Amino acid sequence: MQKHTLFQNPPASSDSLPAWSQWLQDRLFPISVAVVTILALAVRLSLYPFQSGDYLIYLEKWYAQIAQGGGLPALRQPLADCNYTIAYLTLLTPFTALHVPALAAVKTISVTADFALACSCALLQSAVWPDCAHPRRARLLIYTAVLLFPEAFFNSAFWAQCDAIYITFLVLTIFFLARHRSIAACAMFGLAFAFKMQAVFLLPLLLITAAGCRWFRLSAFLAAPAALVLTCVPAMLCGTPIWMTYWPYLVQLGCCGSLSVNSPGIGMLLGHLPFVQWKYALLAVTLLALYAALTLALQRGGGLSPYELLLVGTWTCLCCVTLLPCMHERYAFPADLLLLVLALFSHQRGDHLCFLVESAVSLFSWMQYLDPKTPGVSSQALSCLRFACLLWLSLHLWRHFNAGDTCTYTTT
Repeated sequence: MQKHTLFQNPPASSDSLPAWSQWLQDRLFPISVAVVTILALAVRLSLYPFQSGDYLIYLEKWYAQIAQGGGLPALRQPLADCNYTIAYLTLLTPFTALHVPALAAVKTISVTADFALACSCALLQSAVWPDCAHPRRARLLIYTAVLLFPEAFFNSAFWAQCDAIYITFLVLTIFFLARHRSIAACAMFGLAFAFKMQAVFLLPLLLITAAGCRWFRLSAFLAAPAALVLTCVPAMLCGTPIWMTYWPYLVQLGCCGSLSVNSPGIGMLLGHLPFVQWKYALLAVTLLALYAALTLALQRGGGLSPYELLLVGTWTCLCCVTLLPCMHERYAFPADLLLLVLALFSHQRGDHLCFLVESAVSLFSWMQYLDPKTPGVSSQALSCLRFACLLWLSLHLWRHFNAGDTCTYTTT
Protein backbone atom coordinates (compact mmCIF):
# COMPACT_ATOMS: atom_id res chain seq x y z
CA MET A 1 0.00 0.00 0.00
CA GLN A 2 1.32 3.43 -0.91
CA LYS A 3 1.44 5.99 1.86
CA HIS A 4 0.93 9.68 1.27
CA THR A 5 2.14 11.50 4.37
CA LEU A 6 1.58 15.11 3.40
CA PHE A 7 0.13 17.27 6.21
CA GLN A 8 0.71 14.59 8.83
CA ASN A 9 2.69 16.72 11.31
CA PRO A 10 0.87 17.03 14.66
CA PRO A 11 -0.70 20.45 15.34
CA ALA A 12 0.99 22.77 17.78
CA SER A 13 -0.49 23.19 21.25
CA SER A 14 -2.97 26.05 21.51
CA ASP A 15 -3.08 26.29 25.34
CA SER A 16 -1.00 29.49 25.42
CA LEU A 17 -2.76 31.26 22.55
CA PRO A 18 -4.77 34.43 23.28
CA ALA A 19 -8.53 34.31 22.83
CA TRP A 20 -8.59 36.16 19.51
CA SER A 21 -5.86 33.91 18.12
CA GLN A 22 -7.75 30.82 19.24
CA TRP A 23 -10.88 32.18 17.52
CA LEU A 24 -8.86 32.73 14.35
CA GLN A 25 -7.34 29.25 14.51
CA ASP A 26 -10.76 27.63 14.89
CA ARG A 27 -11.94 29.39 11.74
CA LEU A 28 -8.70 29.24 9.80
CA PHE A 29 -10.00 26.94 7.09
CA PRO A 30 -13.00 29.02 5.94
CA ILE A 31 -10.97 32.23 6.28
CA SER A 32 -8.17 30.75 4.16
CA VAL A 33 -10.66 29.62 1.52
CA ALA A 34 -12.14 33.13 1.42
CA VAL A 35 -8.71 34.78 1.14
CA VAL A 36 -7.61 32.47 -1.68
CA THR A 37 -10.92 32.95 -3.49
CA ILE A 38 -10.74 36.75 -3.28
CA LEU A 39 -7.10 36.78 -4.40
CA ALA A 40 -7.78 34.45 -7.33
CA LEU A 41 -10.80 36.50 -8.36
CA ALA A 42 -8.79 39.74 -8.18
CA VAL A 43 -6.12 38.28 -10.47
CA ARG A 44 -8.77 37.31 -13.00
CA LEU A 45 -10.64 40.61 -12.87
CA SER A 46 -7.41 42.46 -13.61
CA LEU A 47 -7.15 40.51 -16.88
CA TYR A 48 -10.74 41.14 -18.01
CA PRO A 49 -9.99 44.14 -20.29
CA PHE A 50 -7.63 42.17 -22.55
CA GLN A 51 -9.17 41.08 -25.86
CA SER A 52 -7.49 38.08 -27.45
CA GLY A 53 -7.48 37.38 -31.16
CA ASP A 54 -9.83 34.42 -30.68
CA TYR A 55 -12.31 36.66 -28.90
CA LEU A 56 -12.21 39.41 -31.53
CA ILE A 57 -12.40 37.05 -34.51
CA TYR A 58 -14.89 34.49 -33.20
CA LEU A 59 -16.47 34.83 -29.77
CA GLU A 60 -17.53 38.47 -30.08
CA LYS A 61 -19.24 37.79 -33.42
CA TRP A 62 -21.00 34.65 -32.16
CA TYR A 63 -22.27 36.57 -29.15
CA ALA A 64 -23.61 39.30 -31.43
CA GLN A 65 -25.36 36.72 -33.63
CA ILE A 66 -27.03 35.14 -30.60
CA ALA A 67 -28.15 38.55 -29.34
CA GLN A 68 -29.53 39.54 -32.74
CA GLY A 69 -31.31 36.20 -33.07
CA GLY A 70 -33.14 36.56 -29.77
CA GLY A 71 -31.13 34.11 -27.66
CA LEU A 72 -31.88 30.39 -27.97
CA PRO A 73 -33.87 30.76 -31.23
CA ALA A 74 -30.63 31.92 -32.86
CA LEU A 75 -29.29 28.37 -32.42
CA ARG A 76 -31.80 26.85 -34.82
CA GLN A 77 -29.05 26.89 -37.43
CA PRO A 78 -25.24 27.00 -37.19
CA LEU A 79 -23.74 30.39 -36.43
CA ALA A 80 -21.39 31.81 -39.03
CA ASP A 81 -17.87 30.32 -38.75
CA CYS A 82 -18.82 28.67 -35.45
CA ASN A 83 -17.52 25.28 -34.33
CA TYR A 84 -18.50 25.59 -30.66
CA THR A 85 -21.09 23.25 -29.21
CA ILE A 86 -24.71 23.94 -28.38
CA ALA A 87 -23.96 23.41 -24.68
CA TYR A 88 -21.53 26.34 -24.53
CA LEU A 89 -23.57 28.64 -26.77
CA THR A 90 -26.59 27.99 -24.54
CA LEU A 91 -24.64 29.40 -21.59
CA LEU A 92 -24.23 32.68 -23.47
CA THR A 93 -27.95 33.22 -24.06
CA PRO A 94 -28.91 34.51 -20.55
CA PHE A 95 -26.21 37.17 -20.83
CA THR A 96 -27.56 38.38 -24.17
CA ALA A 97 -31.03 38.71 -22.62
CA LEU A 98 -29.53 40.85 -19.83
CA HIS A 99 -27.56 42.92 -22.38
CA VAL A 100 -24.25 42.10 -20.71
CA PRO A 101 -21.25 43.16 -22.84
CA ALA A 102 -19.79 40.28 -24.82
CA LEU A 103 -16.34 40.36 -23.23
CA ALA A 104 -17.73 40.35 -19.69
CA ALA A 105 -20.18 37.54 -20.49
CA VAL A 106 -17.60 35.27 -22.11
CA LYS A 107 -15.00 35.75 -19.39
CA THR A 108 -17.50 35.46 -16.54
CA ILE A 109 -18.51 32.00 -17.75
CA SER A 110 -14.87 30.94 -18.04
CA VAL A 111 -13.83 32.39 -14.68
CA THR A 112 -16.79 30.75 -12.93
CA ALA A 113 -15.64 27.45 -14.42
CA ASP A 114 -12.18 28.01 -12.90
CA PHE A 115 -13.67 27.92 -9.40
CA ALA A 116 -15.75 24.86 -10.26
CA LEU A 117 -12.56 23.20 -11.50
CA ALA A 118 -10.71 24.01 -8.29
CA CYS A 119 -13.57 22.57 -6.21
CA SER A 120 -13.69 19.38 -8.28
CA CYS A 121 -9.93 18.88 -7.89
CA ALA A 122 -10.23 19.41 -4.14
CA LEU A 123 -13.05 16.87 -4.08
CA LEU A 124 -10.80 14.40 -5.87
CA GLN A 125 -8.52 14.29 -2.84
CA SER A 126 -11.09 12.42 -0.74
CA ALA A 127 -11.27 9.62 -3.31
CA VAL A 128 -7.63 9.31 -4.31
CA TRP A 129 -5.93 9.97 -0.94
CA PRO A 130 -8.46 9.00 1.75
CA ASP A 131 -5.70 8.23 4.27
CA CYS A 132 -4.48 11.83 4.45
CA ALA A 133 -4.16 12.87 8.10
CA HIS A 134 -5.37 16.42 7.42
CA PRO A 135 -7.79 16.27 4.48
CA ARG A 136 -9.03 19.85 4.85
CA ARG A 137 -5.51 21.19 4.54
CA ALA A 138 -4.94 18.95 1.55
CA ARG A 139 -8.09 20.20 -0.16
CA LEU A 140 -7.13 23.79 0.57
CA LEU A 141 -3.72 23.20 -0.98
CA ILE A 142 -5.25 21.72 -4.13
CA TYR A 143 -7.90 24.46 -4.32
CA THR A 144 -5.21 27.15 -4.01
CA ALA A 145 -2.82 25.53 -6.45
CA VAL A 146 -5.47 25.13 -9.16
CA LEU A 147 -6.79 28.69 -8.83
CA LEU A 148 -3.29 30.19 -8.88
CA PHE A 149 -2.05 27.86 -11.63
CA PRO A 150 -1.02 30.28 -14.44
CA GLU A 151 -2.59 28.14 -17.15
CA ALA A 152 -5.96 28.40 -15.41
CA PHE A 153 -6.30 32.19 -15.34
CA PHE A 154 -4.44 32.61 -18.64
CA ASN A 155 -7.00 30.36 -20.32
CA SER A 156 -10.11 31.94 -18.82
CA ALA A 157 -9.56 35.56 -17.82
CA PHE A 158 -6.84 36.43 -20.34
CA TRP A 159 -7.60 34.27 -23.38
CA ALA A 160 -11.39 34.08 -22.90
CA GLN A 161 -11.35 30.32 -23.50
CA CYS A 162 -13.70 27.91 -21.72
CA ASP A 163 -11.55 24.80 -21.30
CA ALA A 164 -12.06 24.77 -17.53
CA ILE A 165 -15.69 23.72 -18.10
CA TYR A 166 -14.99 20.38 -19.73
CA ILE A 167 -11.92 19.71 -17.59
CA THR A 168 -14.11 20.08 -14.50
CA PHE A 169 -16.29 17.25 -15.76
CA LEU A 170 -13.23 15.16 -16.64
CA VAL A 171 -11.98 15.48 -13.07
CA LEU A 172 -15.42 14.46 -11.81
CA THR A 173 -15.26 11.48 -14.18
CA ILE A 174 -12.13 10.28 -12.37
CA PHE A 175 -13.76 11.01 -9.01
CA PHE A 176 -16.80 8.85 -9.73
CA LEU A 177 -14.62 6.08 -11.19
CA ALA A 178 -12.71 6.09 -7.92
CA ARG A 179 -16.05 5.73 -6.13
CA HIS A 180 -17.02 2.79 -8.38
CA ARG A 181 -20.00 4.70 -9.80
CA SER A 182 -19.84 3.88 -13.48
CA ILE A 183 -23.10 5.58 -14.53
CA ALA A 184 -22.18 8.88 -12.88
CA ALA A 185 -18.67 8.69 -14.35
CA CYS A 186 -19.98 8.18 -17.88
CA ALA A 187 -22.52 10.97 -17.39
CA MET A 188 -19.72 13.34 -16.37
CA PHE A 189 -17.72 12.28 -19.40
CA GLY A 190 -20.75 12.97 -21.59
CA LEU A 191 -21.08 16.46 -20.11
CA ALA A 192 -17.38 17.09 -20.76
CA PHE A 193 -17.76 15.96 -24.37
CA ALA A 194 -20.84 18.18 -24.72
CA PHE A 195 -18.59 21.21 -24.25
CA LYS A 196 -15.36 20.13 -25.95
CA MET A 197 -14.44 17.27 -28.24
CA GLN A 198 -11.02 17.13 -26.53
CA ALA A 199 -12.74 15.30 -23.67
CA VAL A 200 -12.11 12.20 -25.76
CA PHE A 201 -8.56 12.24 -24.38
CA LEU A 202 -9.95 10.59 -21.23
CA LEU A 203 -12.03 7.99 -23.08
CA PRO A 204 -9.18 5.41 -22.95
CA LEU A 205 -9.36 5.53 -19.15
CA LEU A 206 -13.05 4.61 -19.27
CA LEU A 207 -12.32 1.76 -21.67
CA ILE A 208 -9.44 0.45 -19.55
CA THR A 209 -11.62 0.61 -16.44
CA ALA A 210 -14.51 -1.14 -18.19
CA ALA A 211 -12.20 -3.91 -19.40
CA GLY A 212 -10.44 -4.47 -16.08
CA CYS A 213 -13.04 -3.81 -13.37
CA ARG A 214 -16.03 -6.06 -12.69
CA TRP A 215 -18.01 -3.30 -10.99
CA PHE A 216 -18.09 -1.24 -14.22
CA ARG A 217 -21.35 -1.86 -16.11
CA LEU A 218 -21.11 -1.60 -19.88
CA SER A 219 -24.63 -0.19 -20.01
CA ALA A 220 -23.26 2.83 -18.14
CA PHE A 221 -21.75 4.09 -21.39
CA LEU A 222 -25.28 5.02 -22.48
CA ALA A 223 -25.21 7.78 -19.86
CA ALA A 224 -22.63 9.68 -21.92
CA PRO A 225 -24.78 10.41 -25.01
CA ALA A 226 -27.79 10.93 -22.74
CA ALA A 227 -25.93 13.66 -20.84
CA LEU A 228 -24.81 15.25 -24.10
CA VAL A 229 -28.36 15.42 -25.45
CA LEU A 230 -29.59 16.75 -22.10
CA THR A 231 -27.39 19.84 -22.48
CA CYS A 232 -29.11 20.59 -25.79
CA VAL A 233 -32.70 20.30 -24.49
CA PRO A 234 -33.18 24.07 -23.86
CA ALA A 235 -32.11 24.84 -27.43
CA MET A 236 -34.21 21.99 -28.85
CA LEU A 237 -37.30 23.34 -27.09
CA CYS A 238 -36.73 26.54 -29.06
CA GLY A 239 -36.48 24.74 -32.38
CA THR A 240 -32.86 23.58 -32.65
CA PRO A 241 -32.78 20.35 -34.73
CA ILE A 242 -31.24 17.18 -33.30
CA TRP A 243 -28.44 17.14 -35.88
CA MET A 244 -27.05 20.33 -34.37
CA THR A 245 -25.88 18.29 -31.37
CA TYR A 246 -23.15 16.64 -33.45
CA TRP A 247 -22.64 19.26 -36.17
CA PRO A 248 -19.81 21.14 -34.34
CA TYR A 249 -17.78 17.94 -33.99
CA LEU A 250 -17.99 17.28 -37.73
CA VAL A 251 -16.86 20.84 -38.42
CA GLN A 252 -13.88 20.45 -36.08
CA LEU A 253 -12.84 17.15 -37.64
CA GLY A 254 -12.88 18.68 -41.10
CA CYS A 255 -11.14 21.98 -40.42
CA CYS A 256 -7.60 20.76 -39.71
CA GLY A 257 -5.04 20.71 -42.49
CA SER A 258 -1.71 20.47 -40.66
CA LEU A 259 -0.01 18.00 -38.35
CA SER A 260 0.17 20.58 -35.56
CA VAL A 261 -1.71 23.81 -34.82
CA ASN A 262 0.85 25.60 -32.62
CA SER A 263 1.01 22.66 -30.21
CA PRO A 264 4.44 21.24 -29.28
CA GLY A 265 4.50 17.54 -30.02
CA ILE A 266 5.39 14.93 -32.59
CA GLY A 267 3.15 16.65 -35.14
CA MET A 268 5.19 19.84 -34.86
CA LEU A 269 8.45 17.93 -35.32
CA LEU A 270 7.01 16.40 -38.51
CA GLY A 271 5.27 19.59 -39.60
CA HIS A 272 6.78 19.80 -43.09
CA LEU A 273 5.89 16.25 -44.09
CA PRO A 274 2.76 15.40 -46.16
CA PHE A 275 -0.31 15.88 -43.97
CA VAL A 276 -2.63 13.18 -45.32
CA GLN A 277 -0.19 10.29 -45.02
CA TRP A 278 1.35 11.28 -41.69
CA LYS A 279 -2.00 12.13 -40.12
CA TYR A 280 -2.99 8.49 -40.21
CA ALA A 281 0.48 7.38 -39.15
CA LEU A 282 0.31 9.51 -36.00
CA LEU A 283 -3.21 8.30 -35.31
CA ALA A 284 -2.00 4.69 -35.58
CA VAL A 285 0.94 5.35 -33.23
CA THR A 286 -1.39 6.93 -30.67
CA LEU A 287 -3.82 4.02 -30.78
CA LEU A 288 -0.92 1.59 -30.42
CA ALA A 289 0.36 3.42 -27.33
CA LEU A 290 -3.12 3.44 -25.77
CA TYR A 291 -3.55 -0.26 -26.54
CA ALA A 292 -0.21 -0.95 -24.84
CA ALA A 293 -1.52 0.77 -21.70
CA LEU A 294 -4.66 -1.36 -21.86
CA THR A 295 -2.68 -4.61 -22.12
CA LEU A 296 -0.38 -3.50 -19.30
CA ALA A 297 -3.34 -2.88 -17.00
CA LEU A 298 -5.08 -6.13 -17.94
CA GLN A 299 -1.90 -8.17 -17.55
CA ARG A 300 -1.38 -6.83 -14.02
CA GLY A 301 -5.03 -7.57 -13.14
CA GLY A 302 -6.94 -6.50 -10.07
CA GLY A 303 -8.57 -3.44 -11.58
CA LEU A 304 -7.43 0.13 -11.02
CA SER A 305 -7.05 1.79 -7.64
CA PRO A 306 -8.06 5.46 -7.24
CA TYR A 307 -4.42 6.54 -7.49
CA GLU A 308 -3.98 4.48 -10.66
CA LEU A 309 -7.09 6.05 -12.17
CA LEU A 310 -5.51 9.48 -11.75
CA LEU A 311 -2.15 8.26 -13.05
CA VAL A 312 -3.61 6.56 -16.13
CA GLY A 313 -5.94 9.49 -16.83
CA THR A 314 -3.02 11.90 -16.72
CA TRP A 315 -1.01 9.68 -19.02
CA THR A 316 -3.76 9.25 -21.62
CA CYS A 317 -4.34 13.02 -21.82
CA LEU A 318 -0.63 13.74 -22.25
CA CYS A 319 -0.22 10.87 -24.70
CA CYS A 320 -3.01 12.15 -26.94
CA VAL A 321 -1.87 15.77 -27.02
CA THR A 322 1.73 14.74 -27.72
CA LEU A 323 1.15 12.14 -30.43
CA LEU A 324 -2.10 13.04 -32.19
CA PRO A 325 -2.14 15.35 -35.23
CA CYS A 326 -4.07 18.64 -35.47
CA MET A 327 -3.48 19.56 -31.83
CA HIS A 328 -3.93 23.16 -30.68
CA GLU A 329 -1.64 24.63 -28.02
CA ARG A 330 -4.30 24.74 -25.28
CA TYR A 331 -5.26 21.06 -25.67
CA ALA A 332 -2.56 20.18 -23.12
CA PHE A 333 -4.46 21.96 -20.33
CA PRO A 334 -6.22 18.82 -18.96
CA ALA A 335 -2.94 16.89 -18.89
CA ASP A 336 -1.15 19.77 -17.16
CA LEU A 337 -3.94 20.16 -14.61
CA LEU A 338 -3.92 16.46 -13.73
CA LEU A 339 -0.12 16.54 -13.54
CA LEU A 340 -0.43 19.36 -11.02
CA VAL A 341 -2.75 17.32 -8.80
CA LEU A 342 -0.52 14.25 -9.18
CA ALA A 343 2.64 16.19 -8.33
CA LEU A 344 1.15 17.78 -5.21
CA PHE A 345 1.03 14.44 -3.42
CA SER A 346 3.85 12.57 -5.12
CA HIS A 347 7.10 11.65 -3.39
CA GLN A 348 8.97 11.29 -6.69
CA ARG A 349 11.06 14.25 -7.78
CA GLY A 350 10.59 13.11 -11.35
CA ASP A 351 6.86 13.78 -11.10
CA HIS A 352 7.53 17.29 -9.80
CA LEU A 353 10.02 17.97 -12.59
CA CYS A 354 7.67 16.49 -15.18
CA PHE A 355 4.91 18.86 -14.09
CA LEU A 356 7.18 21.92 -14.09
CA VAL A 357 8.63 21.16 -17.51
CA GLU A 358 5.29 20.30 -19.12
CA SER A 359 3.51 23.37 -17.75
CA ALA A 360 6.42 25.55 -18.91
CA VAL A 361 6.13 24.04 -22.39
CA SER A 362 2.44 24.92 -22.48
CA LEU A 363 2.94 28.47 -21.21
CA PHE A 364 5.69 29.19 -23.73
CA SER A 365 3.53 27.91 -26.59
CA TRP A 366 0.51 29.89 -25.34
CA MET A 367 2.46 33.14 -25.05
CA GLN A 368 4.02 32.73 -28.48
CA TYR A 369 0.53 32.28 -29.93
CA LEU A 370 -1.06 35.19 -28.05
CA ASP A 371 1.86 37.52 -28.78
CA PRO A 372 4.20 36.36 -31.59
CA LYS A 373 6.72 39.02 -30.51
CA THR A 374 7.25 37.23 -27.20
CA PRO A 375 10.79 35.79 -27.07
CA GLY A 376 10.70 32.11 -26.37
CA VAL A 377 12.08 28.64 -26.94
CA SER A 378 12.00 27.08 -30.40
CA SER A 379 9.00 24.92 -31.21
CA GLN A 380 11.28 21.93 -31.84
CA ALA A 381 12.81 22.23 -28.38
CA LEU A 382 9.38 22.53 -26.76
CA SER A 383 8.22 19.45 -28.67
CA CYS A 384 11.21 17.44 -27.47
CA LEU A 385 10.62 18.53 -23.87
CA ARG A 386 6.96 17.50 -24.02
CA PHE A 387 7.90 14.14 -25.53
CA ALA A 388 10.44 13.67 -22.72
CA CYS A 389 7.66 14.31 -20.17
CA LEU A 390 5.52 11.68 -21.88
CA LEU A 391 8.41 9.20 -21.74
CA TRP A 392 8.89 9.85 -18.02
CA LEU A 393 5.21 9.41 -17.26
CA SER A 394 5.16 6.24 -19.38
CA LEU A 395 8.11 4.88 -17.40
CA HIS A 396 6.32 5.78 -14.16
CA LEU A 397 3.22 3.94 -15.35
CA TRP A 398 5.18 0.88 -16.47
CA ARG A 399 7.12 0.66 -13.21
CA HIS A 400 3.96 1.06 -11.17
CA PHE A 401 2.08 -1.72 -12.94
CA ASN A 402 5.08 -4.05 -12.86
CA ALA A 403 5.90 -3.48 -9.20
CA GLY A 404 3.09 -5.76 -8.04
CA ASP A 405 1.67 -2.92 -5.93
CA THR A 406 -2.07 -2.72 -6.42
CA CYS A 407 -2.19 0.45 -4.28
CA THR A 408 -5.35 -0.59 -2.45
CA TYR A 409 -7.21 2.39 -1.08
CA THR A 410 -10.58 2.34 0.59
CA THR A 411 -13.17 4.12 -1.50
CA THR A 412 -15.97 4.48 1.00
